[in-house]
Amino acid sequence: MSPPAKVVLVDRPVHVTIARMWAALSTTDKIRLLWSLLRDALRPPTKQDLASFISDLKNVESMSEAIAALSELYPGLVEPLVRA
Repeated sequence: MSPPAKVVLVDRPVHVTIARMWAALSTTDKIRLLWSLLRDALRPPTKQDLASFISDLKNVESMSEAIAALSELYPGLVEPLVRA
């Protein structure tokens, strides 16, 4: 009988994930993403909108919809962010 397998739950450092995401984007997608982040930073959501968004993401169906929307806008982000 072989010894029981040891399971270790780990997460890679965030800078590795960000580097992989950045590398997966085309130049056009990088520009679009930066523009979108800048635009959103200049007009942040209200506390109520943010609370509603977070509440919606707790629902599995809403999370799946958010990932599907992300994959349509930036297909290169899905692999390093969600699958890898």
